[in-house]
Amino acid sequence: MTGLSFRKVAYHMLAVITLLMVIADVLVLLFSKATGEADRDMYTDLSHSWYVSGNAGLSSEPISGQIPLHSDSTFFVYIDIPDDASIKSRSCISFMSYSCAFDLLVEDRIIYSYGKDRLREGKMIPSKVHYVSIPEDAVRKNVKIVFIAGKEGASVNPESSYFGDIEKLSRIFIRKRAYAFFLCAFLVTYGFLLISLCAFNNRHRNITLSTISQGLLLIDLGIYISCYNNTFYYITRDDVASTFVEYLSLYAIPFLVQTAILTNRKKYAHPVHIAVAVIDAGVVIFAALLHYLGVTQVIAMAPAIRTFMALHGIYTFLFIRYIIVNEKKNMRTFLFADAAVTTVDFGLMSLLSLLLVNFILWKQGILHLEFLNSDVKGNFIILGALIYAGCVTLGYFFHSLAVTHEQEISEALHEAAYTDELTGIKNRAFFDHIVGLWQSEDVHGGVITLDLDGLKKINDNIGHEAGDKYIASFASILDTVTPDGCAVCRTGGDEFVILLRYHDSAACNMIMDKISRTVDDYNKENASMPINYSVGAASCEDFTENNVYEILRLSDKRMYEMKDEHHRQGKGGRS
Repeated sequence: MTGLSFRKVAYHMLAVITLLMVIADVLVLLFSKATGEADRDMYTDLSHSWYVSGNAGLSSEPISGQIPLHSDSTFFVYIDIPDDASIKSRSCISFMSYSCAFDLLVEDRIIYSYGKDRLREGKMIPSKVHYVSIPEDAVRKNVKIVFIAGKEGASVNPESSYFGDIEKLSRIFIRKRAYAFFLCAFLVTYGFLLISLCAFNNRHRNITLSTISQGLLLIDLGIYISCYNNTFYYITRDDVASTFVEYLSLYAIPFLVQTAILTNRKKYAHPVHIAVAVIDAGVVIFAALLHYLGVTQVIAMAPAIRTFMALHGIYTFLFIRYIIVNEKKNMRTFLFADAAVTTVDFGLMSLLSLLLVNFILWKQGILHLEFLNSDVKGNFIILGALIYAGCVTLGYFFHSLAVTHEQEISEALHEAAYTDELTGIKNRAFFDHIVGLWQSEDVHGGVITLDLDGLKKINDNIGHEAGDKYIASFASILDTVTPDGCAVCRTGGDEFVILLRYHDSAACNMIMDKISRTVDDYNKENASMPINYSVGAASCEDFTENNVYEILRLSDKRMYEMKDEHHRQGKGGRS
């Protein structure tokens, strides 16, 4: 199997795996929604039970949605825990905090604290899912949370807050985040699959670099979505690492998008665009370095970097649009390879567009959106990631068609290069190629050499068209009687050679007898222009050491001995 065939298999495998993962994706979503509905009796939803405490007392309406907190500010929240006897073993509140410390008090007694030590030390306070045990007598009692904001990015959100048994709540959290788990696994696995295809594309450097950049972008998006939905914690068991990776993976998106563009459209890799990619990489490295050295926190850089990402997104969107418009003007015919590249461009444009929408919503304070009616925290980056993954899949479908087309053209050119135009059998180039392989690989076998008698006479008396028919008829007979796995070649005007791999002298004689009988049958039906030929055969058995060139010389010698005999008998012979 050739390298092209391996790549073709790889692309088909990728398409099948992607289809299976998409099907599994839908099934997991349906499963998470179904189990979520089925488990309603296992917990109480507290998302509408949070009330803000102020100078005028408690707010009359519960808070809803994400509320950003100013740096170093304090925010008081009261939670109304219902008394529902139908739900047993309720001993835990679960909720999420976003970059803020807090104390949870019951009847003004602190029973749980989080992040205050890190706040005093000036360290980053990670986002975290909390499970706080509540005394049984706290039902319909005074439960208060005092949030203390750290750096920029701190917020309070009552969504995904529940009351119930701690074991059941932790199990429910995983079930409700099943879609986020699978989406992360899908994007990361898909990215690694693309990168693994580089082994099949080692003959095409441009395709390899483009594949790597697309794969890295998908992996980064998958990691970000996992961190954003707090499922990355179940992999690392480290809240600080999970929050750090979340922001760093977000900051890396512009660099990976720019790299994907430049590798997908290498001819547009001008110094200015390369400089932008270098700046993008510098932003990620700079943010990580400042965080590591303790100069500032990776969260505190979010407002500035998000603004940079928005401006970068506008520039990159216009850049891709320019590429597509310019390529459309220059495109004279539809090519699958062009469709593959353009589809990826469209996916990047969609991702960038949704990144900009996400930035606008973030500026408006809308940080989280309900995603597909599930508890998965969703924003437009998730939607953009799914569209981009779909475009990459469609792009590789077109690329697979391009590879198949390329293989068909290559095989057609290969066949044309080794095929005799008049007879349709193999030509002298193929003969030389196979003989060279036999000699280098020490292949044992036999050779039959044939030469038509009387061709010159037919050409002179009847015409070259009749002579061509004479040659083609004989070639057809030889092709019919030649065993599978062996080759019949036209090596000259009226000269033919049958290469019989792993055949001995007895097998050569049997084939020559079959040729003789077939020619006799042909001559009975074509008495006006019967076929006359001379033949000789030799095999490795005629020599103590295997040498294909010696076998050919002996076969030629025996064929010319018969030709001389035919000449003496007046059957044509040498001309």
